[in-house]
Amino acid sequence: MGKLDDQSAIINMRQIINDIAYKMKDPKWVKDIACADSNRNAEGRNPWESCSLSQGYPGIILFYSKLDLLYPDEGWDAVTHDYLMALHKEMGINRLDDVSLYSGLTGIAFAVMHASRGGQRYTGFLQELNSLAFERIKQFLREGFETFGEVKGTSPFWYDPMSGLSGLAVYLRELRMGETAQCLYKEVMDNLVRLTKEINIDGKKVPGWYIPRQYQFNQDYQTMYPNGNFNCGMSHGIAGPLAVLAGASLEGFEVKGQREAIWDISQWLLSKKRVREEDISWPDIISFEHEVFGETNSNVEFPDAWCYGMPGIAYSLYLAGKVLNEKGLIRETVDAYTSIMKKELTDTSVSGFSFCHGVSGNMHILHKMIRKEEEYFSLYKERLNEYANLLIDRYNPDTPFGFIDYENKELQKPGLLEGSAGICLSILEFIHGADLKWDSPFLLF
Repeated sequence: MGKLDDQSAIINMRQIINDIAYKMKDPKWVKDIACADSNRNAEGRNPWESCSLSQGYPGIILFYSKLDLLYPDEGWDAVTHDYLMALHKEMGINRLDDVSLYSGLTGIAFAVMHASRGGQRYTGFLQELNSLAFERIKQFLREGFETFGEVKGTSPFWYDPMSGLSGLAVYLRELRMGETAQCLYKEVMDNLVRLTKEINIDGKKVPGWYIPRQYQFNQDYQTMYPNGNFNCGMSHGIAGPLAVLAGASLEGFEVKGQREAIWDISQWLLSKKRVREEDISWPDIISFEHEVFGETNSNVEFPDAWCYGMPGIAYSLYLAGKVLNEKGLIRETVDAYTSIMKKELTDTSVSGFSFCHGVSGNMHILHKMIRKEEEYFSLYKERLNEYANLLIDRYNPDTPFGFIDYENKELQKPGLLEGSAGICLSILEFIHGADLKWDSPFLLF
């Protein structure tokens, strides 16, 4: 499948992209709106971190770099340059010790790579970023091994795409032809494989991605899961490493034990799916008591989004099926998508528009699946039109960034993960029907 067939929708979506892109041309204006006192969440925080790929300048640079790729004569490279200058200024003010993809150096480098027109621009800046990132990655790996080499269990921030190994893998795969990057990429993969080895907790064998109490997200999770848990999702759970390992294998990069790790994770995830009549879903969390003793899995949710739930998990299982040539895994993916397609949009857990846990993310994943497996998924083309029309209907030209986070105090969010940059990138790829290669931070290889 190529482009969307509904020409009126295409015209409307192109106009939305154009309007938002022109509104957001001034980096200072965007930051000022995002950081306004009236634009704070319930915890009093603004949806903005200048140097963050997820909610700052780098994510918006990624958006404008794809506009420049598609429309090289429209001057979007100049806007990209303005954002890079704003980012560079912020980097001079704020010390960047964070190496993570979503909030640190590797995310910045990822965005600059995509803005460089294939390495033709910003070469000095990129060399500086990569050199610093390599050193910080070595430190991250060393400290992580020291921390988790002796501890029974792990932290999601050690392995997930936002803070950990899976995110570092996204960055390094872009550079892996270089000797240093390739060595680091291998070390990251080795650590992800090691994560899948069984460990012994209180005399019980459990998967190595077990998260003990001390590494839960916060005090609430520690109270809910005093004996620890297992995270299923793409954003903080084991589906993320599965996608990374499978994506690397599909590109011909493998370390010892990688295929076995892909098999083990995929089989564990399949064992956790919930089937109720025609509804297939995955929990966000598996408690230690449920995993080991089969007790009721309490405090659990069954979302329908990229970050947690069927769309992200099913995509990771699809990649695993392709690597292992397991038609059964691919069939599981088809069945899962068939399940959600039978729901009305109003019956899913998705009510926002962000990429992370909203309509645009689900639209983008379905669009990728249709292009990859048209034989199985082309019948869901109408759902794409539903997603598209929903985004068109909820676009508000009177707001600064075109879309509002109605789920969270009607915040104005310009960023990649939960804001307009991510929404626009999913729309942009949708109307052009081509792989613009921007979505690897979401592990959609």
